[in-house]
Amino acid sequence: MQDGDAPIEPLPDVGEPTACGGDLDCAHIQGCCYVGVCASGTCVARALTDCCSVPGPCAVSTPLHAATCAETCVAGGCEKTLRLPDADCGAPELWDLDLTTDPLSQVTVADSDPDDRVAWHPTLRRGLGGGPSLHAGDVVCPTYYSGPLDAACRPLDPAAEADTVRLSLDSGAVLLPVDRPAVAELWLWLDLERSGRPAGATYDGVEVSAIDDAGVLWPRWSSRQTPPAPRTWTPVLVDLSELAGRTVRLRVAFDTVDGRDNDHEGVYLGALRVFPPCASDRGCPAPTACAQGTVTAITPSSDSLCVSHAPEPGAPCVQCNTDDQCATSDPCDTGVCNAGRCEVTRTLTAECCTPAEAFPPPAAFEVDLGPDWRIDAPTVGAWHRSERRAHGGQGALRFGVPGAAETAPAGEAASGEVWSPPLVPPPDAPAWTFWVWLSTEFDGAPDPLNPAGLDLLEAVVAVDTGAPVSLPPAVVWDSRAIGGTSGGAWWPVSIDLGPFAGQVVRLGWRFATGDAEANDGEGAFIDDVSAVRVCPGSGDPGGRL
Repeated sequence: MQDGDAPIEPLPDVGEPTACGGDLDCAHIQGCCYVGVCASGTCVARALTDCCSVPGPCAVSTPLHAATCAETCVAGGCEKTLRLPDADCGAPELWDLDLTTDPLSQVTVADSDPDDRVAWHPTLRRGLGGGPSLHAGDVVCPTYYSGPLDAACRPLDPAAEADTVRLSLDSGAVLLPVDRPAVAELWLWLDLERSGRPAGATYDGVEVSAIDDAGVLWPRWSSRQTPPAPRTWTPVLVDLSELAGRTVRLRVAFDTVDGRDNDHEGVYLGALRVFPPCASDRGCPAPTACAQGTVTAITPSSDSLCVSHAPEPGAPCVQCNTDDQCATSDPCDTGVCNAGRCEVTRTLTAECCTPAEAFPPPAAFEVDLGPDWRIDAPTVGAWHRSERRAHGGQGALRFGVPGAAETAPAGEAASGEVWSPPLVPPPDAPAWTFWVWLSTEFDGAPDPLNPAGLDLLEAVVAVDTGAPVSLPPAVVWDSRAIGGTSGGAWWPVSIDLGPFAGQVVRLGWRFATGDAEANDGEGAFIDDVSAVRVCPGSGDPGGRL
């Protein structure tokens, strides 16, 4: 308590003990700043939180806060503010999460189901200023639904419940100063369950807490109590001053409570820092082309600080004076300087657009596979470079018996996978294209169903998640699409890589005979592969017509 503060109101004497079975039995105990509650079968008076009885200054529990009685005799009527210093405003941050350098090594994460694909992981899908963030969701798809997903990231059974998701992220240890307030600043982007549940139901939500050196959890902010606007970057400020002088960690916890209605994008953490603010931080400076301020409430308090950000927090911003300062490297981009910042518009036209070849060599298989290619096959030589057939040039990638015209030796089954080196699909209109020549037991009778999966060729994508999560490859195409045979001709295949844009992936093919019978076809040939940006006027795989 500071000099001049009104004292904390003492609790009244409630007289002779009164037996009770619930709080309603204690309704006769009521007054300014207290109510009756049932405790251990007896009515007692309980003080209302942050309540005051006299207008003016009121008592607070820490020397780092000031408080004013804005409304008497109600919980929260005593409004707390931080005692912020007017000097020493260049004090360094106490802790800051660096999202550009292995962010998971700087925090501690917990996962109620570490075997599914839903986890905290780094991503470029969304971020402040177009940078990276940490996503609480599926490591490949923009959802936190933990059930089976198809290649387009849709639930295989939309009506099926998934498992409950409980993920938490703890910051590093932070020693808070004794003599000045400390505040944590977070930027969150949320797309969560919002409606369609019975009244009183608990929805998916995010909780921000502080954990002190004794392991006690101090709740600071909740998306259930203070729901931010959905699908937009929102700053959150939390007051840590009650824990002055202690070592604390910040916890961001995501809990879906159940497995219903979990097909939403989830939680993105775009920034997390702890800093000692100054009184001057309450006001926002004059905006610039790439920086403006938003006065943001500090929870739990009645105070606020100015949070600086770009005009569009999720997009990069470059200041400029002339159009020349907004030049781009892509001929499909047009950059202009507007109101002091660069605005870039991308328009894909046949005149400017090039496929932006991104597939690692040898995309045409004119030379042997390099050391960064990976072949996983129990049958030695099943996947190999062959000059038996080619779509262009002399060579192609083949699954079959080397030096022979069979898919597998007589009376034997065969299977195997081949994987490209890592690559990053282009960010706009990405496609994986190749030509396939396929000779199997379906040559005389194509079967688009093939329920047994015999002589099946699959195109698969494996994602480098950047997180310790086991992720099976996604099947994005299989040879049922052409009836299990190309009928003696080369067929073009084009696959949308939109769900994988900007991620580090390996592209591969998987073939399995499924049995040891009728394996005398020549097998599978792949040629002229590319991972490209699809341009207007594009047609055949491998380039623009």
